[in-house]
Amino acid sequence: MREQLASLAAVSHRENVTIRVTPFTAPTVTSSVQPFTLAGGPVPQLDTVQVNNAFDVAFLDAIAQLETYRALVKAMRDVALDSSDSRSLIHAIAKEM
Repeated sequence: MREQLASLAAVSHRENVTIRVTPFTAPTVTSSVQPFTLAGGPVPQLDTVQVNNAFDVAFLDAIAQLETYRALVKAMRDVALDSSDSRSLIHAIAKEM
């Protein structure tokens, strides 16, 4: 586990990588969310959400659905530590192991 944390800390310095940790003390963003990926780009109308569950995968692209997931991502970003604080927490946890 320590090696995995060290690897995360190392790649967090790359320009194309952002690692942000949500501490256990952060407020709960939602109580029930399945794993999802929000794929976005310069044209928001082409954004897509991929939702995974135990049986299949769904792709969502309706405006209302996208707005729901965009709001969820924003809420998650709002409670997560910034990149620097996340890196510090990762280093601290690795030292405790």
